Amino acid sequence: GGYMQSSQDFKSPSSENKKKFSGRAQALVPLTSALIQSLTPADDYFLLEGKEFNQGVLVGEIMEVNEAATSITYKVDDRTGPWVEVRKWMDDQESQEDTEMRSSCREGVYVRVVGQLRSFNKVRYLMGFQIRPIEDFNEVTHHLAEVLHAYLSLSKGPTVPEQFKNLQQLTPGGAGGVAGAGWSGPMATSTQIPGNSRPMYSGAGGGAGMSSGLTHAQQQVLNTISSCMMDQGMNIHELIKTLGSHGHSEKVVRGTVEYLCNEGHIYSTIDEDHFKSTET
Repeated sequence: GGYMQSSQDFKSPSSENKKKFSGRAQALVPLTSALIQSLTPADDYFLLEGKEFNQGVLVGEIMEVNEAATSITYKVDDRTGPWVEVRKWMDDQESQEDTEMRSSCREGVYVRVVGQLRSFNKVRYLMGFQIRPIEDFNEVTHHLAEVLHAYLSLSKGPTVPEQFKNLQQLTPGGAGGVAGAGWSGPMATSTQIPGNSRPMYSGAGGGAGMSSGLTHAQQQVLNTISSCMMDQGMNIHELIKTLGSHGHSEKVVRGTVEYLCNEGHIYSTIDEDHFKSTET
């Protein structure tokens, strides 16, 4: 009863032709199975309340694991709809930490999946960038709250209590980080649970985890973006200026940013010139 993948559908990242970065919103959208099934497909992306996106975060329990020579497929259940299939490529040069994390993602374990939402033969699935076990069940509750917050913010618009309206101009992106029709705030999912000082990603801000296998230049760009603590993320012009002092040209920086976006290490926030790391 397993999914019979075709070589055309499950392309290797090294052989797949990368599309030019078009400025499409690449924020991480908090998802549930029910929400995934209700989305409107459009070319190589999906629409949620009229907003384009193709990357998201899902939290659920692994019900089935199928390993092949070069890939691994998970079926994840979040109890809101049918199981969601998550596919991930095996990395020949993965670190010991990555190997241990992959080994811990077995049946019966709740996981947090960061990936790109795709569709093949009308079956929707996630191409996983990062899959890690949930360490605190509060993350499950927190994720569901993020899904509701994101959906309501898009469908009804952000609402600000009267006593906080004077603070709107003092916070990046306005109330809750939602800048007009932008994709910041609830779309760029929080990586820390309120009241919990432990980051949800191990190695947050240090470029660990997902960053294995990057070149020195790519790691420098990722680390610089990860070090930015502002809600809207690192501005591309500031990034170019900072890395220019290390001998990296604007062309190299922009090309590296595009690569890191395509690989799921970073995502755009309020516009196509601001970026945050998926690990911070």
